[in-house]
Amino acid sequence: VYFARPDSNIDGVNVHMARKRMGKELAREVAGIEADVITGVPDSSVSYSDNLTIYNGNANDIKSISVKNTNGGYKLIRTAEVTETKMPEYKIEGLENVKLNDTIVGSLPANVATLEALKVIEEDAADMSKYGLDKSDIEATIEFDGEDAKTVTLVVGNDTAEGNVYVALKGEKTVYTVSSISLYDSNNNFSS
Repeated sequence: VYFARPDSNIDGVNVHMARKRMGKELAREVAGIEADVITGVPDSSVSYSDNLTIYNGNANDIKSISVKNTNGGYKLIRTAEVTETKMPEYKIEGLENVKLNDTIVGSLPANVATLEALKVIEEDAADMSKYGLDKSDIEATIEFDGEDAKTVTLVVGNDTAEGNVYVALKGEKTVYTVSSISLYDSNNNFSS
């Protein structure tokens, strides 16, 4: 974790999020100790991103990912759970006619386990259509099990002028921008 890029994942865990959790644990351990300055050493170990977390989860706890788009969609389903010696295994329904390699299938959970926004565009958007979020072409539902069981549905909107993407959680009115989202579509492309 120390030398890894903050945007990478190790064993299905986002490095940036792991560093934040380790920092909280360290703060508990050293509570009461007086210090003039606390800093990350070296500076490259400090995560570049203090972005806003839209949602956070563990890739190993992803039970399924359902993606609906203008071409139909697909569902990635975990078929074998993670153990001390084995990574989770997945199958995909809805892309039977598409040749997929294990790298694409295996990396999808890590790519969508945590989503951080570049910024909040509007907190209580009255008109989601100006962001392409009223009738989105892409919707992804990520189902987590484990300790933090939850279901998150992400609505993907238009591209921004800067080349980013508008997103929102389904049913919520907060609009975010993200740099990209990797969701394989049924045209053999990644939807982003």
